[in-house]
Amino acid sequence: MVVGAGFIGTEVARRLVGDGVDTTVLHRSPLAAGRAAMFVDSRCIQGSAADRDVVVGALDGASHVIWCAGGLLPAEADGDPAGSMDATYRPLATTLEVMRERGNLDLTYISSGGAVYGNPPSLPVCEASPAEPRTAYGIACRSAELLVDRYREVFGVPSVVLRCGNVYGPGQPGNRSQGLVAAILHACRNGNVLPVFGDGGVVRDYVYIDDVVAVMRELVGRRDASPTFNVGSGIGTSVSEVIETAKRVTGIRVRTQYVAGRPGDVASVVLDIAKLRSLVALSFVSLDDGMRRTWDQFASPALSPSAA
Repeated sequence: MVVGAGFIGTEVARRLVGDGVDTTVLHRSPLAAGRAAMFVDSRCIQGSAADRDVVVGALDGASHVIWCAGGLLPAEADGDPAGSMDATYRPLATTLEVMRERGNLDLTYISSGGAVYGNPPSLPVCEASPAEPRTAYGIACRSAELLVDRYREVFGVPSVVLRCGNVYGPGQPGNRSQGLVAAILHACRNGNVLPVFGDGGVVRDYVYIDDVVAVMRELVGRRDASPTFNVGSGIGTSVSEVIETAKRVTGIRVRTQYVAGRPGDVASVVLDIAKLRSLVALSFVSLDDGMRRTWDQFASPALSPSAA
């Protein structure tokens, strides 16, 4: 069962179905026509994972849960911390309790490596570094991780937490407050002005969606794996550098407007992926290549995620 039909959840479900895996998608909101067409070979259930009866029905026949539901977007979470915690924590707690009662179910929880660490004392940041989130979104993610840990350690629900960097790729909407690569390409396509918070020097670890899905597929059901992994490229890239990459890929210089940085913004996060590489042999997609593949979709009005 894949929980959440946003950008990451959609791609995870599509790959599972493509691999011949019987997949149930539990999604909170109605799907737009373009997105609904992506799930024709899946069992789709619209409902809240905070509703016990919905979860019991969705888990029928499942052996693994992949949690891709992210709660509120970061900007929304900072404006409504209580709502962010409720949207993130309660559905997960309900699902974990049903999993505990049923038994023989594993969980993969997709978390945020860009939010839970806060401002790390050194880079790249490894999994053993203190998790000191500075935003409501990061606090909700970290609280969810702790809940997953408790159900693993106390109740024996096997789980793996994937702390992902800034995930991007085809299918990510460019007209939301999350996803810099998608926002830049959306602005390139539509001629919009891109707001840049701060001076463009904020550094993040950008990871292509195919690499995230590949890691997830490798670790599903692996009970010998460490419970927490960073999933990123291991390379730090500033906002200004991402904008320059987009210019190389698209041939378009996006118009920018520099505005004040936001309270809680983390200066730099680059993920140490040594532990992941010790277990999973992967060749990660470069930012140039990943952005080129993403631009192919944004450049086509019929394929653009914002059009869907």
